Amino acid sequence: MHCYSLLTLLAGATLATAIPATAKEPTPTPAKVLSDMKRVADWQIANPSRHRVSDWTQAPFFIGLTNLHQVSGEKRYLDVVTGFGKQINFGPGKRVYHADDHAVLQAWLDLYTLQPDQKQRLQPSIDHFPKLLKVLSKKQPASVSGGTFTWCWCDALFMSPPVWAQLSSLTKDPKYLEWADREWWTTTDVLYDPEAHLYYRDNKYFKKRTETGRKIFWARGNGWVIGGLVRMLDYLPADHPSRGKYLALYHDMMHALLKLQNPDGLWRTSLLDPEGNIGESSGTSFFVYGMAWGVNRGLLPADTFQPAVIKGWNALCQNIQATGMLGYVQKIGEAPGGAGPRSTEVYGSGAFLLAGAEIIRGLDPSKQKKGLTSYQGAKIKAPFLNAKPRVVARFVPERSDDFAWENDLIAFRTYGAALRSGTEDSGFDAWLKRVPSPVVDKWYLEDAKVLPYGNVNKSYHHDHGEGYDGYKVGNTRGCGGIALWTDGKLHNSNTFVGYKVIEQSPERAIFDLYYTSKFQGKLLRESKRITIIMGQRLFQCESRFTLDGKPASFHVAIGLNPQDKQSKAAFSPRQGKMLLWENLDGLGFGQGIIVDPASVSKMINHTDAKGQQQALCIAKTDDTGYIRWFSGYGWEGQGEITNAKLWTSYLDQFAATFLKTPFADHSQSLTVHQLPIPLDPLQPVPVKGVPGATRIKPNGGWCWYQGPRAIVTKNGKVLFTSIAGDTYAGHDAGDLWATSWDPNSGEVTHFELHNQFQRDDHNVAGLLEKPDGTILAVYGKHGSDRLQRWRHTTQPGDISSWTKEQSLNTGAAYTYSNVFRLSEENGKIYNFSRSIGYNPNCTISDDNGKSWKKGWRLLHWAKSDYKGDPNHTGVDGSRPYLRYASNNKDSIHFVTTEDHPRAYDNSIYHGYYSAGKLHNSTGSVLSQPASKDAKRLTPQSFTKVYQGGIDNVAWTVDLELDTKGLPYTVFSVQIDGKATRKQRYKNTCNDHRYWYARFDGKQWHSHEMAYAGTMLYSSESDYTGLVALDPDDPNTVVISTNADPVTGKALISNADQKRHWELYKGTTRNGGKTWQWTAITKNSDVDNLRPVIPSNPGGKRIILWGQGDLKSFTNYRLDICGITEERD
Repeated sequence: MHCYSLLTLLAGATLATAIPATAKEPTPTPAKVLSDMKRVADWQIANPSRHRVSDWTQAPFFIGLTNLHQVSGEKRYLDVVTGFGKQINFGPGKRVYHADDHAVLQAWLDLYTLQPDQKQRLQPSIDHFPKLLKVLSKKQPASVSGGTFTWCWCDALFMSPPVWAQLSSLTKDPKYLEWADREWWTTTDVLYDPEAHLYYRDNKYFKKRTETGRKIFWARGNGWVIGGLVRMLDYLPADHPSRGKYLALYHDMMHALLKLQNPDGLWRTSLLDPEGNIGESSGTSFFVYGMAWGVNRGLLPADTFQPAVIKGWNALCQNIQATGMLGYVQKIGEAPGGAGPRSTEVYGSGAFLLAGAEIIRGLDPSKQKKGLTSYQGAKIKAPFLNAKPRVVARFVPERSDDFAWENDLIAFRTYGAALRSGTEDSGFDAWLKRVPSPVVDKWYLEDAKVLPYGNVNKSYHHDHGEGYDGYKVGNTRGCGGIALWTDGKLHNSNTFVGYKVIEQSPERAIFDLYYTSKFQGKLLRESKRITIIMGQRLFQCESRFTLDGKPASFHVAIGLNPQDKQSKAAFSPRQGKMLLWENLDGLGFGQGIIVDPASVSKMINHTDAKGQQQALCIAKTDDTGYIRWFSGYGWEGQGEITNAKLWTSYLDQFAATFLKTPFADHSQSLTVHQLPIPLDPLQPVPVKGVPGATRIKPNGGWCWYQGPRAIVTKNGKVLFTSIAGDTYAGHDAGDLWATSWDPNSGEVTHFELHNQFQRDDHNVAGLLEKPDGTILAVYGKHGSDRLQRWRHTTQPGDISSWTKEQSLNTGAAYTYSNVFRLSEENGKIYNFSRSIGYNPNCTISDDNGKSWKKGWRLLHWAKSDYKGDPNHTGVDGSRPYLRYASNNKDSIHFVTTEDHPRAYDNSIYHGYYSAGKLHNSTGSVLSQPASKDAKRLTPQSFTKVYQGGIDNVAWTVDLELDTKGLPYTVFSVQIDGKATRKQRYKNTCNDHRYWYARFDGKQWHSHEMAYAGTMLYSSESDYTGLVALDPDDPNTVVISTNADPVTGKALISNADQKRHWELYKGTTRNGGKTWQWTAITKNSDVDNLRPVIPSNPGGKRIILWGQGDLKSFTNYRLDICGITEERD
């Protein structure tokens, strides 16, 4: 038997349906339970919640009252619910798709069940469903279950799915349940941890831990899951295909929760921290409700769960205050927190009523509720599996051309052509599985999906209860890969160039991987055939090699990569066995290969010239270049292979069986392919339709509030960083890359600064070339942590080697990096970011960027400043947006808005820092920011460049200084958003303009420059294609627009008859009053966005931009392109 759980699970028996007495806990009489229920209900009715009737908090109480009516027979409780329902015409809340606003529909459906002639209690739920589907119709599947993840927090599983299950039961129309079922399992796919048998509250909690180092599972959140689960089961047809899954999930959660109940009968708000000194009433009530429900239906053993039910109920009754108020209910929140005797909420009262009603039904079977699904004689097949175990083998183009394969015990992948330019090659990567159900499709999809809370993914590099990819491969053989062995050295084939699936069934898969590379001036080809079957921890490999098309006998090395470099392999060449047993993240992990001993030459621990260690089995192919071997692993996390002795024994038994009788024998049928060596996906290529332009960096993007985003170094190379927006061209979404481009030779070099940093274009670096020619890159995440990060190149003019990443905790959520060195301040380096107070702050380095310290806050703009301000739209607040520029000697200039344009009818302001003081445009000193007496400065403290308003909302875009050190700037202005101004993320703006402003030493001169076109995408109505100023020529700009710059006419491309953003170069001869425009791109079939012109005094003008598709700052597929031109 394979063990996949830390719990000892019980299942299968048909059990008693009534709760017997227990010696340890006095079992209350039905009258006593009813009395306590009425005390709590009556207090809550007399002290009604202040939340709106349709609020999610009300739903458990309304449902609890209908249950109290059913077990007491007292109509007054039903009348209370009916009265509330009438107030909102028995409908939901205003938000169509939000589960919070569906929850009360359950109560109205309960009322309809009791009085079926009252159709007005049913119809609003029916009417709401098509509206819900329409809103969600454009969302893509978020998991292998096919749902949208609209229920992206676990509490939602009580709020919404039971509505639709109950509606299907009442109307006999399965469509409601069909949709809810799909969404239930999607939420479960993402948020359920099968090791703990509990749900994360939401995706923010995947990596969070308690102070004791445990995962965070919230009692109230999981309580609501239990409430939703049993209500789903109440209305689920006996023949429903998902019934077994719901029952297994229920079973596993109940047994897990049983172990987590404290001796006092209450569950703690953080379920894995039972040391908490105070229990919580609402979570406990839902758990008691769920357990009593299962005992009553014979789904849980009464002798095991009855004590927990009674102990929990008696403890809850101790939390009832003298007034009848139920105390110790955690207030509204989303994480474990405190609760005291005076802490209550209406949902706590509701959950208490649900628990009490179910206990009464167990004590008095005559009170059982009629019309619900029966579970008489039902048997549960545990543990819960989200899908039936099977073999999977598939090409994964959405993840850089991986090929992955798995059975019920192991999972592997290897790398394809898209990663050919990276460090990866033909090694095998092991994915560690805790569960027998398939994980390949699930993990790839969830890893690529940006989830709602924090715009992060569910990375398969972290264990969320199913296992994880914790294995390190790099350019080694990984777990059982093969290479040629000549002159004591490895010759690794690069990534596979082709594949073919030969057989795919639930029990077995067979597929080929094709490799082509250069070897000693000749063309080496390998066809590798892999066979994987169910129930085995090793898979079978067969390879055949040719050199320049001719078969021959080769020496090969089959390798195992130690995860702990201190590990040493155990060699048994006479048995054809090589293995490792080591510790991987605290658990035992074994790797092994089995090969025909007759082919083995020797087994060695090998260290190459770079210090890379591997265990190698040196073997020889036959005369046709053919060899067969087996590779695999055993992991303690599964619970069966827990030590080196067991792993050795397993390999011995495997060898005894499968060396003589392999999974399949393809020694005669396996032929070598004829595929060529593919082109490097990162190789620079010409840009279609733009003569002279080069695609420099595929899969990259940037925002515009970092700086400098691109620089030209002393050796004439262009350097920039970018964030991969998708998974292609050898990059994972969220990878942060540095790129160097030589415009003269065309040579391009790439270096990965941070793997899977964060899929967000806000996270690119500010760059600085130091006096010694080395580069400083400073970067951070989009407000999801407090860290300023930095790295330096180790050699001038070379980005192929960098120091290790270092970081500084800035004290607040960090976003944007803007790096400048002031030579007249002894080379002090300033980095301006958004951090404390969501305002601009600086950090300072006195040692050329090696170390950093907190500096000072530039602006103090807070939500309190909005009081009575008519320019505030009522959304967001207190986030000025700044662009910076420096003369690199003694001053740093900036332009700023008051806020994000969706929050404020912005104007534009200018100021600068110099000699330890802040100045307005004319040089008047406003404050000394680093002093204790620093004046509190807001954006309006500085010189106004442009007056904004509701019909002309401004946003900063770029800023530079002319040769006299005077600033010039460009900004966008929203013209037509007035009608929808206060609708956050729904503001529609289809007319933006670009403005140019220049300071003459005394005053600013601002002029409208061009039509900017429409908003870039709907959720950010002020996003435009942007503008780049030429730092070396104030009279030249490059804009991105989907409108003719002069007329505003839509730019419809001849290539695809669609509207696209194109690049135009603009020149002025009169300080920006009028402009001449020349198209750089035209008739494109993709968008051309976010141009940048790095400073290159005396050299050619260099224009960089992103080409492709940008749907949001976390969802884009752009390539960085570049072109040079002679200056006029």
